[in-house]
Amino acid sequence: MAAYGTFLFLGLGNGAVFAALAMALVVTYRSSGVLNFATGAQSLYAAYTYTLLRQGQLLQPIPGLKATISAGGPMGFVPALLITLAIQAVLGAVMYALVFRPLRNHRAVAKAVASLGLATLLTALVNAQVGTQQLLAGPIYPQHSYTLGRMVITGDRVWFALTIVALALALTALYRLTRFGLETRAAAESEVGALLSGLSPDRIALINWGISSVVAGLAGILIAPLVPLVPGSYTLFIVPALAAAVVGRFYHLTPAVVTGLALGALESVAVYLNVRYSWFPAGTAEVLPLIVVLVMLVARGKPEVLYVGTEYCPYCAAQSWAVIVALSRFGTFTGLSTIRSGNYRPDPNLATWTFYGSAYSSRYLAFVPVETKSNVLTARTANPQKGSSYTRLQTLTAGQQAIYNRYDKTRVVPFLDFGNRSVIVGSSFDPLVLQKLTWSQIAASLRQPVSLAGWAILGAANYFTAAICQLTDDRPARACTPVVRKLLGP
Repeated sequence: MAAYGTFLFLGLGNGAVFAALAMALVVTYRSSGVLNFATGAQSLYAAYTYTLLRQGQLLQPIPGLKATISAGGPMGFVPALLITLAIQAVLGAVMYALVFRPLRNHRAVAKAVASLGLATLLTALVNAQVGTQQLLAGPIYPQHSYTLGRMVITGDRVWFALTIVALALALTALYRLTRFGLETRAAAESEVGALLSGLSPDRIALINWGISSVVAGLAGILIAPLVPLVPGSYTLFIVPALAAAVVGRFYHLTPAVVTGLALGALESVAVYLNVRYSWFPAGTAEVLPLIVVLVMLVARGKPEVLYVGTEYCPYCAAQSWAVIVALSRFGTFTGLSTIRSGNYRPDPNLATWTFYGSAYSSRYLAFVPVETKSNVLTARTANPQKGSSYTRLQTLTAGQQAIYNRYDKTRVVPFLDFGNRSVIVGSSFDPLVLQKLTWSQIAASLRQPVSLAGWAILGAANYFTAAICQLTDDRPARACTPVVRKLLGP
């Protein structure tokens, strides 16, 4: 049994990296809706930058130029650490500003592919500049070992894990106790509400990308003395980090950190078992993150709300407001964009939102929006009163089409299906109440519903909320109040 305990503590080194990268994933996803597969490559870049600075050289990432620049002599731990983390903060901000900000309104898969491209690029740049030769990073933590009974505990792994736990506590305090944390949580809860309240989701996302990159960089620096520093060695850390972030639902730091530490410890024990016992399956350590993800998918399957609409349709323009209000009570939108409906009579050019390119995160349900047509005409001479005159955006899958055909024989939009338990066809209120109103005026009517627009949107949103509560077993209680639950009867 002592050997198991020894390997559990030995695995805390990798577990601390998984936990730190999981925190970085949570921070970026919560602020911008991006699943950043380049997080591991960012930590690799930081590890090389730090190690070379300790040797008196600054990594120069532009291919074709000299690989390193003299830093005036070897640096101590603190200046090398601070310079590396400053570079990481700039790297994260640049990645968001140049790559992910322009992709803000694109599909999640486009953002994921972009992050994979950045991961490949960063790894290739490091490989091109420094080659595949292993660099040696000096120890950061004391190299003492401790004994507990018959267990041997390596001190540097424990100190590394405690550092990451302390970092998690600091980030938790930042997001819970500071004004910036309040703004971040407000943007995460409702990007629309944050925007209309005068906050800048772009500024919030930019700062959070800097924070995320610093966290990933710190993980790379601290693991450098423990793991061979060669290009590509860090990029695979993203797999268990993703599993840990899934447990935290890409929103909560504590379960992500705990899971990351546990995965590192268990992977270490799995390696030990594989060496000691011939019957123990090879590759178990690598499969553990996938097992965690599968368990989460099975244990936490969520009901689905399907929305089918078009950007040009005034009835969809009206319904979108109520859908956003209702769903914001259960989760978080990112990437929503303001648009005007088409020049479609009798209520043209209404101020509204598009779900195209947006993402929705919730502990309780999944939201699947399909905007089949845009608000852009196929030609200047096209008749705006005909749906065929507008360019196509998205296509229903076979399963979505089957639901649509089953409940909406007339092919009317907007269409809402609440987990095959409730269906709403058409707009829940007359779009006329939004005529000549701006986004700010409509938002103000929601805060003080004394206008027809506020009454109509909130009334429809309450009925949508009641339908969703039937799917979520009346969770959360703050949304599924007794008054709301009674709207659809027993």
